[in-house]
Amino acid sequence: MSDEDSSTVSPPPSKRIRLAPKNLAPSSASSTTPESVSNGSKGSHQPAVSLQPWLSYFDFISDDVLLYLLSHLQALDLCRIAQTSERLHRISLDPSLWEKVVVQSSEQPRKPVGVRELTHVIKQMTNRTRSVTIAGFLKAEALRTNLTSTALKLIGVKAPHVEELILDACVMDSKKTPLSDIPRTLTRLALPNCEVMNLPREHGFFKGIDTLFKSLRVLDLTNNRWVSNHSIMAICKLQHLEELNLLGCVRIGETFAYSALATKFGFPKLTKLDMRNTSITDSEVSCYGRLSHLKEYLVGRSSADMNASCFGEGDGQLSSRGILSLFIQPLKLEKLVMTHCDLDNRHMEVVGVHGKNLKLIDFRGTQVDLDGYNELRKHLPNCEILYGSD
Repeated sequence: MSDEDSSTVSPPPSKRIRLAPKNLAPSSASSTTPESVSNGSKGSHQPAVSLQPWLSYFDFISDDVLLYLLSHLQALDLCRIAQTSERLHRISLDPSLWEKVVVQSSEQPRKPVGVRELTHVIKQMTNRTRSVTIAGFLKAEALRTNLTSTALKLIGVKAPHVEELILDACVMDSKKTPLSDIPRTLTRLALPNCEVMNLPREHGFFKGIDTLFKSLRVLDLTNNRWVSNHSIMAICKLQHLEELNLLGCVRIGETFAYSALATKFGFPKLTKLDMRNTSITDSEVSCYGRLSHLKEYLVGRSSADMNASCFGEGDGQLSSRGILSLFIQPLKLEKLVMTHCDLDNRHMEVVGVHGKNLKLIDFRGTQVDLDGYNELRKHLPNCEILYGSD
């Protein structure tokens, strides 16, 4: 099958299995004959109704039931099963099946989908499609991509109201698939575990992101080592950004000046920020922690197994000096995660006095023990406190 006619695949004629189940037939699909009607004689075991020989079990499943069953399939499997019969092809086109599209193989282990199949799936999307997830090749075959400029643009054409796009472990070439190819209607963009090649030297990958995605509220850049600290200068201009995930972006924190400028003039509506496993230092902790609308702040290391070699300029270790700088004055934060930071029981009184708004605080992986917990509980009786090992 060529790429040109992949979007207009005509399903093969429906093939019916010649089965004749015993005593299983709806009246609408049955035929009454003199031979099939009981003669009323005593002890007769003949069925009142018999099946026509061409009927199959498939004919006894309603469209509603089939629609429910198909709703549990991923997009690629849905496209494949649609080619098996005219009836399944018709039902597979129901817009409700294409509201949330996940493009990855159902095989175990999970495998990414090639360019041809990805394009075919995208062509089935509708104006009711709101979420699209695409799995890439980075974990399976390094530096092979299934994302093309045509595919990304086609998503915007076939799904004009798409709000969420997740590109997981994808390899992108910024020269061939720039940020501007991504649909601009997004409110959530996630690029976890991705690799971007040929990054522009004169400006970053995220240059102009604020003009491209004016409605963007969530940006997830988890585990992207290519995201530089300079990227913060572009990202902070997003006027409606509420959540930013920089977990594992080890180059964040390389230059304090960028962080200082971004937090002073940008992030006007940011409420949640994850900066764990980055290279931010003590000086930058309070810069981000003092953002006017910030409610959830996650810093430190996510695991004790991480060492200095995992990070960029910094070593990823935050001292008590940096953490306590958040508590110089009353804190507005409601959730604070400080896992694997240099904290102990001596610091709990300061945290308790200035952290009255906290609803959850996470000290796991620090030296805070039961005594520290009890001290903090005196000041924050309604706060959920996590401590001890992970």
